[in-house]
Amino acid sequence: MNNNISALSNTLANDGVVLVKKLYSEDKIQELNLAIDENLRNPSAFGYEIKSEKGSFFTDFNNWRRLDPIRRLCEQQHIIDLILKITNTSNCWLFHDHVLVKSGYAPATPWHHDRPYYLVKGDFNLSVWTPVDAVEKDDGMVFLRGSHKSGNLYAPNSFRTGKALGSSVEFKVIDEDVLDRFEHLSFSLEKGDSLIFFNKTIHSANEHRKSFERKSLSVRYLLGEPRLTKRYINATPPFDRMGLVVEEDRLIPENFFPRLA
Repeated sequence: MNNNISALSNTLANDGVVLVKKLYSEDKIQELNLAIDENLRNPSAFGYEIKSEKGSFFTDFNNWRRLDPIRRLCEQQHIIDLILKITNTSNCWLFHDHVLVKSGYAPATPWHHDRPYYLVKGDFNLSVWTPVDAVEKDDGMVFLRGSHKSGNLYAPNSFRTGKALGSSVEFKVIDEDVLDRFEHLSFSLEKGDSLIFFNKTIHSANEHRKSFERKSLSVRYLLGEPRLTKRYINATPPFDRMGLVVEEDRLIPENFFPRLA
């Protein structure tokens, strides 16, 4: 990995997403592939698969506690060091992991940003998304450039149906006006590349139109001075139904979210 920290930092701050070249070594990509295969063989209670005659979409999350290969990938020190540097922060907690596998003509992922699914707030909370194989620009994720700075919260959508999961006067709708307001960014990724993006950045993923499986892992980290919040809809993962007491501005409970830095 030979990336310019200042350039990565500026791009992430301005665009809400940045491409990092060769974040994963060839050996780590192999570990990632095996870890996802283990998750596919042994999904958690959160895992589900959407199937059609044309393709399928499997998703599962928060497996780091039960699958050691996932945990080791989440705790990679060089990744933790990088995200601390490019966000100019000094604190980091593991929020959760998310495995996503698309094959055939799997449906597009609906437009959303991650923050409303989460019961944690903060300006620097982010995801590191890494596919196992190269992903062409037209087959990958799409981001609304700078949308993380809008100050708005948008109602989350179901990945199963594409419909809104709930409603509230403080959550806006991602409509055509929102989609037209921002430049759309997409990326071609080579094997080992990753996308890092803030959880306030609106994004989607194109319909998968290839015969091979697009396996990927997204690791979510909490950075800076995050706090718990009650401003969410249908928490994913449902930590509020897993024993976590959610109080506005509560400090990050490390029995749920281990501190990594």
